[in-house]
Amino acid sequence: MGLALYSLGVDSKILITVLILASTQEYLRARAGGVGLKQVGVVTVAERPVRASFIFIALVAFNLNLEILNQITFVWLILQAISFLTVVRFTAAKLN
Repeated sequence: MGLALYSLGVDSKILITVLILASTQEYLRARAGGVGLKQVGVVTVAERPVRASFIFIALVAFNLNLEILNQITFVWLILQAISFLTVVRFTAAKLN
C-alpha cells in the first residue's frame, strides 16, 4: 500500500505517519487479545477496506492527472488518527 502511494509521489512524511498509525492500531488490537480481551469490538472509520479504498481513489486520481494525492493521503491520516484513538479509548475502557 505505502509503496504504491510513495511511487506516485505522495509526501513521505504524511505517508509514513499514516502507515505507523495503521500498524500501531492493528498491533494494539493484537496486544489487547494477548492480555485477555476477547475482542476489540469497535469498528473504526479506517478499517482495512477503507484503507484499500483510499489506495484505489489515489490511483484513479493519479491516472486522471489530478494533483490531489497529498490531500487524499491527508484525509486518510485524519481518519486513521480518529480510528487509532477510538481503539485506544475502547481498549483502555475494557481493560479497566
